[in-house]
Amino acid sequence: MGVIKQIKSACFNMEVSIRSLVMKETSPLKIIVVGLPRSGTSFVAGLIERMGYSLGPSYWLKGRDEHNKHGYFECIPLNSLTDKILKDLGGDFHNLPEIRDGWLKGFKEEQKKIKRIVQSGKIELYKDNKLSAISDLYLDLYPNAKWVFVSRKTGDTYKSRFGKHIGFEEWKRLTGKRLRTWEGSKAAKGSYCVDYDDFKKDVEGSVRALAVFLGIDLSFDALKKCTEFYRPKSKM
Repeated sequence: MGVIKQIKSACFNMEVSIRSLVMKETSPLKIIVVGLPRSGTSFVAGLIERMGYSLGPSYWLKGRDEHNKHGYFECIPLNSLTDKILKDLGGDFHNLPEIRDGWLKGFKEEQKKIKRIVQSGKIELYKDNKLSAISDLYLDLYPNAKWVFVSRKTGDTYKSRFGKHIGFEEWKRLTGKRLRTWEGSKAAKGSYCVDYDDFKKDVEGSVRALAVFLGIDLSFDALKKCTEFYRPKSKM
């Protein structure tokens, strides 16, 4: 390779590296939390918020109730968009739609809305357990975001469910489909899985491991603050 070509190649590589670095630094959305229904996604999102990440304006967040006494830690405007997209694809919360190749082309306007909401709300952390079916939509918008998936035993999630009446076998089928959909997604590759049962066995170790994945060096006070946030219903 000639000297000029080498210089051009070096300049191009430097430009790509700088562009990637700038994108990483300026992209607001850095962490996305997904998981099975009633698996502990709200808890994990609240935990990560304690590590220093913003969920957006407090008045955008779904408040606490008898099912989640510390709140849901999810952005209502973004969550509503997810519901609309699922409906347009022929699905809903319990029955996630079948996704076909090229489906993203029909949701460019929704992607623009997502970017506006994230940017205006300075949202760094977003939690939505329905994204396991449409993760490509966010992966396309925020390729540098880190994904955290929360899993839990089917029997435990079934006991914790509320709302629509559903039998255990049907619940098992639906959550199994959701898990398979997630495992087959691009976002699942390189994601971090938080096992709720493992968390109960070693709270401090689990907090540290999650922080390492996120690239956070927790101070002693921050670690204590995070571990104190763990209040499972079985111990309350």
